Amino acid sequence: MEKLKKIFSPLLLLIFILIPFCGYSDALRTGKDIPAEFSPANIKSFIGYLVDNGEYYRAHTELMRLKSYYPDYISPLCYNVTENYLYYKSGRYSDITDSRACAEKGTAGCGCEIDIFRIDGFLKSGDYKGGEMPGSLLRSDCVSSEYAEYFEKRRHYYTILNGFYNNSSFGDYINSEYSDSYNYAETLSGERKSPFLGAFAGIIPGMGYVYAGDAGTGIVSFILISAGAAITWGAHINDVQPLAAVSGTATFFFYGGSIAGGYMETVKYNRGLAEKLVLRLDRDFMLEKDIDDIYLKCGISSDVR
Repeated sequence: MEKLKKIFSPLLLLIFILIPFCGYSDALRTGKDIPAEFSPANIKSFIGYLVDNGEYYRAHTELMRLKSYYPDYISPLCYNVTENYLYYKSGRYSDITDSRACAEKGTAGCGCEIDIFRIDGFLKSGDYKGGEMPGSLLRSDCVSSEYAEYFEKRRHYYTILNGFYNNSSFGDYINSEYSDSYNYAETLSGERKSPFLGAFAGIIPGMGYVYAGDAGTGIVSFILISAGAAITWGAHINDVQPLAAVSGTATFFFYGGSIAGGYMETVKYNRGLAEKLVLRLDRDFMLEKDIDDIYLKCGISSDVR
């Protein structure tokens, strides 16, 4: 009897759980007796509430629920704008830039608004370092649309970042509307340093760090390597070979680290310049404000927004 209870008790519990769910599924299918908390209006309102409170991952889960239960309750554009906004706010840029995303959801909801999200996801993920921005993201029908200013700003933003990484001249843009941004980028670009020169300078102990702007580490490195070399030489001429071997090995690794450190510190220095540039561009172009405006216009928002 006890064995039967152990077998059937979990089954009975599962049945009691599934019965309400089956009833709810039937309600969804027939459109009758849907619990108020699961109505499309309430789910939509809850999504807006979660967005207002910065709970983007949870909001995306609720968006999937709304799309699954009520596929036609919101337009494809509203759904796609909301989904891309949630991806953007939660830092899931690769989900935005996936070129297959719109094809899978249908072209009806993939207007110029979605292209703006894709451009920003493309910029945030750092893909501008490699080459030209995909032409599909700057198609003529969007560039001449009501979002023309948004696209123009992003073209300049991309040109500045790509030019900075590729040491391009900004001569053709200095007199543009965003001349201050171009001048700032050109100034920072002139401050960039060569990682290979940093490594080469490291041949003189610590000088790679000094070249990269970290004089303190460079001085410490020079002292340690010089002291190690002196100890190694002293041990060798005094025929203390064990000490010479240990000290020589340690000094060799420190010396190699000095060369590699000069390279890596220069890379770090250039990365710092790039971060300064991005902060300045974000302030000048305010791309995120455009994203917020598109969401408020086309996406799901709560009553308080």
